[in-house]
Amino acid sequence: MMKDRLERRVNRVNLAMVEMSSLVNEAVKESLEAFQEGDLKLATSVIEGDSLVNLKELEIDKKCIELIALQQPVSKALREIISVMKASSDLERIGDHAASIGKAVLLLEDKPRYPEIEEQLLAVGDIIYSMGEEAIEAFIKGDSSFAKEIASHNQEVAALYSHFYDTSVKKMTVEPASILTVTEYQKIGHYLERIGDYITNVCEWSVYRETGDMVDLN
Repeated sequence: MMKDRLERRVNRVNLAMVEMSSLVNEAVKESLEAFQEGDLKLATSVIEGDSLVNLKELEIDKKCIELIALQQPVSKALREIISVMKASSDLERIGDHAASIGKAVLLLEDKPRYPEIEEQLLAVGDIIYSMGEEAIEAFIKGDSSFAKEIASHNQEVAALYSHFYDTSVKKMTVEPASILTVTEYQKIGHYLERIGDYITNVCEWSVYRETGDMVDLN
């Protein structure tokens, strides 16, 4: 009876985690769309939606703490709960960075745009978004091999980001009038890079959840 009750409560925590990940992944997707289209209304929506992500993290923390205090789980169940708490913290930070991208989009209003640089930045964003979706899938399924594979894509992100950064610096050097715009591009690039790092963290918690091993996938 106690075991069944624990499993039901762990399942509720997992469901809350899925709900939070959906909010976060949508925020990342919409922040990139807002950037690509210069959609200020969508950017504002992403910024305002960050409060929902924060509330969901608090809900998950509360559920997990109650589970540990009242059910006193051990072994695999305890690992599941701890990994959910840790991964939800990383998701919250991803949501913060998505909102920051939205704020950068607002600051780009009425500034000149440079499509050749934006394309490079959006290429980074596309991979990041795909990684985020897959990382949650791996986490919920408890697939550590898949999680490790996803994390390995961060090397591709790093290479694309490096190319984007070099291009943006060159642009500012040869065209000083571009500095205000390109500075915002670089901020967005930094936010995406950090999102990639947090996605990798989620992958690490996937491995811990399944195996109990603490790994460094960066």
